[in-house]
Amino acid sequence: MRILLLFLLGLFSACQTVKFTDDTFTFKQEGKDFFINGPSDSLQVNFLANGNIRLAFLNQPENDFSFIDDKQFILPKVIEHQDQLLLQGATSALKISKSPWQISLLDQQGKTLSVINAYEKSAKKSKVIFSAEKVEAFYGMGQKTIPVNRKGYAFSTVNNHVGGYSKPYENLQVNIPYLYTDRKFGVFFDNSYTGNFDLCKTSPNQWSYQTDGGQMVIYFTVGEQLQDLQNQYFALTGYPSLPPKWVFGLMQSKCSYQDDKEVYKVVEEFQANQLPLDAIILDANWFGGYNDNSHNMGNFTWEKNHFPNPKGFMQKLKDRHIKTLIINEPQINQSSENFEFLKQQGWLMKVQDSAYVLPSFWAGSAALLDLTNPSAQDWLWKKQKANLDLGLDAFWVDLTEPDVSTTAGQFFMGEEPKVHNIYSYLFAQVLDRGMKQDFPDRRLYNITRAGTAGMHKFGAFNWSGDAAKNFDALALQVPMLIGCSMSGMPHFASDIGGFTNAWDQIGDWQAYDGPKACTSPELYTRWFQFGVFSPILRPHSGEDQSCEPYAFDQQTLEISRKYLNLRYRLIPYIYSYAAKTTFEGEQLIKPMMMKFDDPAVKQRDDQYLFGDLLVAPVVKEGADSQLVYLPKLGDGQKWFDFFDDQIYEPGEQQVAAGIDKIPVFVSSGTIYPLADLAMNTASQTEDHLTVVAYRGTGAFNLYEDDGTSRAYETGQYSMTDFVMTAEENTIQFEVNQHGKLQNETRSYTFDFRDIPQKPLLKVNGQAIAEDRFDYDENTKRLTFNHPQEGPQKLVISMQI
Repeated sequence: MRILLLFLLGLFSACQTVKFTDDTFTFKQEGKDFFINGPSDSLQVNFLANGNIRLAFLNQPENDFSFIDDKQFILPKVIEHQDQLLLQGATSALKISKSPWQISLLDQQGKTLSVINAYEKSAKKSKVIFSAEKVEAFYGMGQKTIPVNRKGYAFSTVNNHVGGYSKPYENLQVNIPYLYTDRKFGVFFDNSYTGNFDLCKTSPNQWSYQTDGGQMVIYFTVGEQLQDLQNQYFALTGYPSLPPKWVFGLMQSKCSYQDDKEVYKVVEEFQANQLPLDAIILDANWFGGYNDNSHNMGNFTWEKNHFPNPKGFMQKLKDRHIKTLIINEPQINQSSENFEFLKQQGWLMKVQDSAYVLPSFWAGSAALLDLTNPSAQDWLWKKQKANLDLGLDAFWVDLTEPDVSTTAGQFFMGEEPKVHNIYSYLFAQVLDRGMKQDFPDRRLYNITRAGTAGMHKFGAFNWSGDAAKNFDALALQVPMLIGCSMSGMPHFASDIGGFTNAWDQIGDWQAYDGPKACTSPELYTRWFQFGVFSPILRPHSGEDQSCEPYAFDQQTLEISRKYLNLRYRLIPYIYSYAAKTTFEGEQLIKPMMMKFDDPAVKQRDDQYLFGDLLVAPVVKEGADSQLVYLPKLGDGQKWFDFFDDQIYEPGEQQVAAGIDKIPVFVSSGTIYPLADLAMNTASQTEDHLTVVAYRGTGAFNLYEDDGTSRAYETGQYSMTDFVMTAEENTIQFEVNQHGKLQNETRSYTFDFRDIPQKPLLKVNGQAIAEDRFDYDENTKRLTFNHPQEGPQKLVISMQI
């Protein structure tokens, strides 16, 4: 604070009677609102209680849609000077200068982080231009297959479906108007309209954002670390809701299971092959499909020829602890039983006051439901509630970019460019509001293709869209996963094995009549390995190809089973990170630079952190080794192979990666829990847990709750803290359980790694006889079992 005070005294040394207002510029305060008028621009500035700053340009009508949840304003410190105005908050400041007319964002020490050099306004569009002399990296902004650092790119922000992609794309289905930089600041544009980013592509010294309409409203965020800037995004738009625990098991999907008989057969095959399974996802055949004789999209009801007893069908799956999800799409076929009703009500998107029908739509001539109309929203929820009443467990929402649309479209809420990017948001909001009203104790899960900012708080989480069935598309999934996580998209998924042909290499998919793409056993295996170390695990395929783990050869089945079993054992670890995201903002998937202070990791988009595990997926066809980079560690710390504990030195090296191996590494101090293997999450017991710990200093917080209800929101959960400290000859490992749902009967298997010699082992100060633990001098592993003895703290010490 002393540095800041000296800075302010030096910068603003004039007496208190000096005013910013003159013949050209004016400044006034009205409560917690601050208004500044310049020769061409008028501004409103507010400081938020969470430390962020809101800046609105006032020469347009106020936006009637906002992404921002928290608008608790506070009073900043105001210092006026005849040439400058400073508004100082708790963590940052805004400086408005007269000559040249600039708006500068400052940190707490008075250092300039970003400068708005120009604001341009045309009839509808507005553009703000920032300086970028010292910015080396821009992160965030949604789903893209370009590098995680977006600097040097310019792209539209129109949600855009690219079917069968296999090349880098700057713009896909999810656009989020928030970016943050290595300069410790972020910028959120609170405007629903589509627009454009230019991140130093046109000029190396400036970046810009242009909206296609609406008021230019900006929120500035400041943080010491990239994680701080991610958290500020959640502070603005809402923290992610916690999905049900079963979501992190395997969800099997296909385009499309024809009927209930086929689904029953799939479930039987999973069980016969001892493959864990938690959910079945139904594509279009639940409502009738897309073929010429059954254009029933928009019915939102079960096709009785395919599923004659939907309630009984879903109950049979529940009896086996298997959940059901069904696809929902907002397009209404002209042949749908609801088309004429919706048209008469005026609940379809219009062009020139008439319902707009796209006759060339791939699923049959269709119109788009006007989800901005409150009455249409109520109607849609009634359709969804009817299926929930039958036993539906969760949702799959597709085509909400939206597909059937035109920039000439008109909605209840306004013109199409205003609605386009928030259409998926509105669908998710309808589901969230309805669930809270009619099923208040149930968590919502909605896997959705399109998206924008803040949807995570509605239980809506994205997958990577219709990837091609080839290794090029698989390779794109890795930087996409990292970039989406850095955009605040925590529970991201991809179609394991790919979905369709590489249409971007073939051309017009509607005119294509060649052979259909087919996922090879090798591609499926590599994608499945990557999926196991992704937030969500979902095989899915088009072109009628089966994509279950048993649908290939015996080798693929065995490798898939091995990794699927590992996935289920890791669920306590994954679920704990899901809770950490909900409560603290830290996500399961992180770029290496968020943890390691090693310049070499900043441009590595082919590796990522899965919690504390470093994953380097194999994405090249025929590869039996992988070039990996292991970041520098502190003194005495080591890298270990996750599977066999082989020790590796930091740096770049080629490691073995045969078809049954995805390179995964752990470092000294890593702790992770493993559940006993079960065939679904509902069958997993919490009465026994294996805890793996690599000698060093580290910690892990295990989160547990009932896995399905919203009771966690009122504190109905428990935490078990595992904390390890290690010095040259001693190790201390503590287990401390706390919270409202403590498990007092659990037994532990402790699995300590990298123990150089057999130690003197004590538990809560009592020596443990050597015949009560196992030590392998070759593998340097020490294991022993210990029962939980009530909720008291457990202290394990080793003298080496």
